[in-house]
This record gives sequence, structure tokens and C-alpha cells, in this order.
Amino acid sequence: MHHSERLLHLHLTIDRTKRFELHQKIKTSLGEGKTLATSYIELTNEALTSNALSTKTAEDFEAWLRGEEKDEGFLAYYIGLLENCLHKQEDVQSEEPVIALKPEPVKVPKETTKPRYVPEKPVPSRAERAHYYPADIQPARSKRRGIKTLVATLLVLLLAGGAYIGYPYVKSFFVAEKAPTNIKEAPPTPVAEEEPVIEESPSRQLWLAEKNVNLLMDVEGTEVAYIGDIGDRYEVVSEEDAYAEVKLGNTTAWAPLDQTTTEWPEPVLTDAQLIDWVDVNVNNEWLPSSPTSYFGMPKQELLDTLGEPMSTDGDVLNEYLFYPNGFFIVQQETIVAIDWTNTGVSRKTFTDLGASQIETDDALVYESPSYSLRLFVGATGQNRIRLTTVQ
Repeated sequence: MHHSERLLHLHLTIDRTKRFELHQKIKTSLGEGKTLATSYIELTNEALTSNALSTKTAEDFEAWLRGEEKDEGFLAYYIGLLENCLHKQEDVQSEEPVIALKPEPVKVPKETTKPRYVPEKPVPSRAERAHYYPADIQPARSKRRGIKTLVATLLVLLLAGGAYIGYPYVKSFFVAEKAPTNIKEAPPTPVAEEEPVIEESPSRQLWLAEKNVNLLMDVEGTEVAYIGDIGDRYEVVSEEDAYAEVKLGNTTAWAPLDQTTTEWPEPVLTDAQLIDWVDVNVNNEWLPSSPTSYFGMPKQELLDTLGEPMSTDGDVLNEYLFYPNGFFIVQQETIVAIDWTNTGVSRKTFTDLGASQIETDDALVYESPSYSLRLFVGATGQNRIRLTTVQ
């Protein structure tokens, strides 16, 4: 495996806290000046395979981490220490004892007979109730009284209705009518003219055209804000010299224009064709459900399904959850992509899908209306495949 590929794999496998502790040990070991071979022996009790006899300091190591200094000796020295740290981490995990839980005895509930209800006092018989509680019999009301009440009610209603109807006629004999008042018609209210709707021009977009592209914090600096992948799409905010300012989550970063493209062909594959290819050619035995069912799934639901990951990592945009055969990419507590690591799927296998969206020496991108499928070619044939949604 190439040094850069091995370094990326170790960075994804080892926890960020472990890497920070290793940096502090290296700076303490180098101090104000020491050869890399001597420092490596102090830190690991093993000899460094490469012959690194030049004297280095902690300031040289910090400059090398920032990318200001190019030194192959530092690269072999740093990779060796990361691999030693990884071996220690795996040894600690393998030594953890497994505690078998004792099965709890099953408790069989005892059958209980519900006691029959017995009243506190005896219930009296019908004859006793009739003797002690005689019925209160009232004499029947006279039917003639009800008829009189009904007739009186109808007369009251008739008189009230006649008074309501005849009142205006009687009033007109005693009250003079007023002359009608001329009411001037109000002038029509002028209708305001509708303002023309200004159509906003569509935002400009660009795509990354290379495998790994460094998005910088400042156009004049060298600090990397995020490492983008081929096929990633961003909205352009502005341009300055040879860089474009793009939106990156809640912030922005600067992308080099010579590693991007603004022309992106329309997809020729359907969603079904692309997903069928993934189901046939990619190992999905470690996933209980179809890969597409995880897109949009909350992070906590994924943890409840697959359990806790082996390790995690994160950057300014994403969080990464690592499992034995791949890792999930999380944005805003939601799954947005799945990566299969160390796959044996070759570049030739992708030719069944037809023409790709973009192709380089070490990467391929295929798209359908809803999904994006990407191949990242490794130096030793161990390739990485990513499936994500088209945003």
C-alpha cells in the first residue's frame, strides 16, 4: 500500500485522542534536536527500518504536520509510530475478558382462586322491601288541565305574532316619514400597480474533479478546512484569483479552481440500475437491511441496529462511524453516505454501468437521479466504494 494511502487508513482507524497523545510524545522526544532513528527507539523500543540519521526538532515535526516541510524520513517515522499505536490498541481490545451472564430462573406464577363475594348484610326479599318501603302513589293529573294550558299558550303566541307583524302599520299612521337622504357615491379606490417580480438567477455550482482536494480556510493561507472527494458539489459564494469560495456547512472554504469543474453531465443510469449493481457486486452481509434504507436514518437508530462502532472520527462537516467492513458518514445526526473499505471490486467491474460522470487515474463517479456511486482506487488493489445521495 502507498505511504499516503496507508497514512489515510491509519488516520481513519486510530482515534483522534490517541493521535493527539502521540503528537505530544513525539514533540517531547525530539525536544531541541535528535535523530529520528534515536527517537523511534525511545518511543517503541524497536529499530526504525529506514536509515533516518538527520537531526530533527519538535519545531521541524510541527512544520511537517502543517505541510510546510516535505521529508520522506518524517513520513516513514510517523507511519511506523501510528502502526505501533494501532497494534497496542488491538492488543488491549483482545485482552478484555468476556463475562458470561448467568440465566435467571424462570418464575412460574402460582394459581390463585378468586374468593367469592359475600355481602356484609343480608339482602331483604321483595316482600320485606314492600313492607318496609311502601310505594308513594300519586294521583293522576287531570287531562282537562293540560288542554287548558296548551290553549292558553297558543293564544299568547298568536297575540305576540300579530303585534310583531302589525306594529309597523300602526306606527306609520302616527309618525311622519323622513325624506330620503342623498348619499354620494364614494370615488373608487385606485388599485396599486403590481410590482414586477424579479427572478433570482440560479446559484453557481462547481464539482470537485480530483480524488482528494484540500479546501483552505483562507485564500492566502495553507491551513486545510476540509478534504473533499471527487464528485462533491458545492455552491459558489465568490471567486478570487485561482480560488472559489464555496459553502461548507455553516461556514465557507476556498477550493482551487484547477481541481474543480462547472460542467457536469446528466445521469444516464436509473436508480434501480445503480442499486442493483451495488446489491450484486458489493459485500453487504454486514448490513441487516438494504444500503439505501440507511440514508436519512437518525444516528441513534443506527447505533441501536448495529451497536457501537469500533472507532469514530470527525471534521468540520462530517462525523465518521467505523465498523469492520466500512464506515457511515453522518451530517447533522443523520446518515448521508456509506463507505465499503478494503474491497476487492476492480475498476473493470464498473464498466458494466457504462459511461461514468467523471473519471481519473485513481477514481470513478457514476450517478442516477437519486444516488452517487464512487470508486477510490488504492495503490495495492484494495479499493474503497462510496454510495451517497445526490444533494
